[in-house]
Amino acid sequence: MDCWRNLLNKCSVKQLFLICLLCGIVYFTAHQIKCHDVLKWESSDIRHDTSLRYVYNPNCTTQSDREYEVDERKRFPTSIVIGVKKGGTRALLNMLEAHPDIVSAHREMHYFDYEENFKRGVEYYIDQMPVSRPGQITIEKSPHYFVTKYVPLRMAMVSPNLKLILIVRDPVSRLISDYTQLDSKKVVKNVKRQLFEEAVLLKNGSVNADYVPVQVGLYSMHLKNWLKYFPSDQILVLDGENFISNPYEELKRVEEFLQLKSYYQESQFFYSEEKGFYCWKTRRKTQPQCLGDKKGRTHPNVPDHVMEKLKNYYKSSNEEFYRLTHKNFNW
Repeated sequence: MDCWRNLLNKCSVKQLFLICLLCGIVYFTAHQIKCHDVLKWESSDIRHDTSLRYVYNPNCTTQSDREYEVDERKRFPTSIVIGVKKGGTRALLNMLEAHPDIVSAHREMHYFDYEENFKRGVEYYIDQMPVSRPGQITIEKSPHYFVTKYVPLRMAMVSPNLKLILIVRDPVSRLISDYTQLDSKKVVKNVKRQLFEEAVLLKNGSVNADYVPVQVGLYSMHLKNWLKYFPSDQILVLDGENFISNPYEELKRVEEFLQLKSYYQESQFFYSEEKGFYCWKTRRKTQPQCLGDKKGRTHPNVPDHVMEKLKNYYKSSNEEFYRLTHKNFNW
C-alpha cells in the first residue's frame, strides 16, 4: 500500500490517467484471449476424427460464451459409396445429401485408388471433406474403388469400421450406360468412335473380356475381394433397378444401415416425365432437385443376339453374386 501511495503522490493527473488506461487495455486483451475461439489439433484417433477444431473456451466470463461451443470441423468419412460406376451413385449421393444428418464431398475423392493422393496421407484426405457438426456423418463416393483390387486393403488398414455402400444394377444395362458415357466423350473430343457391338465383341463373336466396362460388371469377383477385408454386415448392397423405380425404399435401407433418424417420406419423391426419372423435394430448398442434363443419355439400340451373348457371359457371375448378397436380383 505504501508503494501505491508513494506512486500516486509522485504522479500527475495525466500520468495517473495513462496508467489507468494501460491497465484497462491489459485487462481487456486478457479477457479477449481467454474467451476467443481456440484452434486445436485433435489427434485422439487419426483414422476417424483428426481435424482442425474450433472450440470456445469454457472459462469465458460471460454466460452466453460459456453456453456456446463450436464443434464444426472436417471429419474422416463414416461411410463411403464404393460403386458401382453407372449404377446410380451420383443420384444416390444427391438424395442422401437431403438428409439433415448427412454431409457429403461434392467430388470423387479418389484417395484410396490414386497413388498420388494416397501418398499425401490421411490429413490430406480429411482436408478434402466438408465441415460437419456433432451428430452428422460424412460420406464420399468414388465408384472406381469397387473395381480396384488394392483399395479394400488400404481402407481396412486406415479405417476398419467403415460402413460401405454399393449400388448395383443389371450388368448388361450398366455396360450399355458405361459405353454411352464413354462414347459421348469421344464425340466431344472428336476422336474415332466404335459401335457398341464392336466394343464389347471380338471379331470371332465372343465377348471382349479385356474391355474394361465389361470387367466392371463381374460383381461377384470384385465383391469377394472386399469380403476378404470387411464383414458382410459392413457392406450395404442396394438394388439400382429398384432405386430407379422406388428411391424411397432404398433410401430407407440406407437410413437403417447408417443408424440415422427417420427423415425420408414417400411424398418427397415424384417422377419427372421430362427427365425420365425421379426428382425429390427437400425441406432446405424450395425448388425440387433433379439430376443434371448429362444424366439420362440416349442409349444405342443393341441387337438381340448381342444382348443374349452378354447375358450368358454374366450369368455365372450373377448367380454367385446372388449367393454372396443373399438376394436374387433377377438379372
